Parts: sequence; structure tokens; C-alpha cells
Amino acid sequence: MDREDSRYFNSLLKAAQKGNKTAFGKIYELWVERIFRFCLKNTGNREIASDLTSEIFLKVWQALPDFIGDGKSFSAWAYRIARNAVNDYFRKSRLSAIPIEEAPEIPAESDPFEHFDIAFDSKLEGALSSLSEEFRRAIELRYIKELSFGQIAKRLHKKEGAVRTIIHRALQLLRKKLGE
Repeated sequence: MDREDSRYFNSLLKAAQKGNKTAFGKIYELWVERIFRFCLKNTGNREIASDLTSEIFLKVWQALPDFIGDGKSFSAWAYRIARNAVNDYFRKSRLSAIPIEEAPEIPAESDPFEHFDIAFDSKLEGALSSLSEEFRRAIELRYIKELSFGQIAKRLHKKEGAVRTIIHRALQLLRKKLGE
């Protein structure tokens, strides 16, 4: 986010904190896709991710008046709320899990690609976890948080060219591990 975008976002944030629903709607539009992808990556299920995303933005709206910070800290705050919501979901689902023998059958007309997506996400997560911390962090910042190479360079305290190289090497390793 450049300086002008940062000022714009901070003005939206201040207006939303005062109860301006239009400003919050714009913040929602800016963030909904990122939060949804975060939930999808962590749950492997689009419906659950969608439900969690709605729940997360309700929590953000409710807690926003007490939020102290700017656009930079908003990102960390929003992801912390999302991470907690995902953790709560899994905690609750473990408590209410039913034995496999009692689980309902998957209807024949269900979307076969949904199961492929979950299997691929699981394989991708395994491949990502085998990467070094530096590679994983760079991939997360670029493709999950959608930061520019310059923004990533600042966060990782590296030069932009080095970040490009790190991401390129990380993608090469992922391709190799996933067998393209």
C-alpha cells in the first residue's frame, strides 16, 4: 500500500470506527477476498470458509470502535481475528465430531471437483510446510496477503531483487514437490 492508499484506508478506518457503515463496506470490499482465502486455506471447505468470513467481519465490525492503530496494524489485527475464528471452528468441530460410521454419505450428485480441491489444498499445504521458513513467509506475503515485491522486501528486510529470487526459488521447489 503506498502512502496515498494508506491515507485513504486510514480515513476509511476512522470513519468506520465512528459507525460509518459505508466506510466499513469499503473496508470489507478491500479485505473480504483475502480473509476468505485465508479461511479456505485453513479449512479446505468453501462453505465453511464463507461462513467463517462472515463471522470474522461481524467480529471486526463489533470490535472496530476499540481498535487502536492504522492500516498497517489493521492487517495483523484482522488476520488475528481470522486465525482465532478458524481455531475456534476446529475446536468446536472436534467436540461435536461424530464417528465415521454415523457420518452421512456424500450424495452422488455432489461436485467431484470440490474433493479434488480439498485433496490438492492438502498436498499444497504439505509441500509448503516442507519449505524453509524464509520461502514459506515470502510465498505467504506474495500470494496470500498479495503484497508487492517492494512491500515484502521491507517486511523481510531484504532488497527487492533478493525477494524476487527467493519467491522464484520457492515456486521452483513447490513445482518440483507437486509434480506440476
